Amino acid sequence: MSADEEARYAPAAVALMTGVSAHVLRAWERRYGAVEPRRTPGGARRYSEREIARLRLLRRAVRAGHPIGEVARLTDAEVARLLGDGSVVPE
Repeated sequence: MSADEEARYAPAAVALMTGVSAHVLRAWERRYGAVEPRRTPGGARRYSEREIARLRLLRRAVRAGHPIGEVARLTDAEVARLLGDGSVVPE
């Protein structure tokens, strides 16, 4: 993992950055495998820039009416195509 991909954001910060509440973040992770944040030695979740970008993209798809259970299985490129734009996270 490069320095810019380092998982360093706590759930509360991610919630503010993405508009997805910490409660919904946990549900999306647990139920749908939308992202897999790293864990600190103490077990706290930490998110990378890439995961934050994916969560923003997924939120846009859900707000556009797509069920999270369907879009969470897709790649970022597939979600972006579904939304009809180029807002994709580089792979």
